[in-house]
Amino acid sequence: MIPKLDWRRFSEATDKEGFVYDLSAAIRGPGLFRLTHHGIPPELIAGAFDGCTSVFDLTEAEKRTLAMRAGPHNRGWARLGVERLADGSSVLELSLIH
Repeated sequence: MIPKLDWRRFSEATDKEGFVYDLSAAIRGPGLFRLTHHGIPPELIAGAFDGCTSVFDLTEAEKRTLAMRAGPHNRGWARLGVERLADGSSVLELSLIH
């Protein structure tokens, strides 16, 4: 189940500490969450999804120009099978186990 977090708890200061605790639990647990009442216009969200989708349509050669460089931010494209988890296993290996 994907945790649902209400941004108003933080933005309106009704439960900042609880929101941060729940956010941390969501990130450390399932690794994702759904943020509600954030005020981001639907058009902006749709544009972000369109931009993400267009990356998947690129050829591998084009994706290589977006390759992740060594650095602290983990941003960019990574070829399938090159990323490793903290225990040294690959994401593909983990998905085959579970």
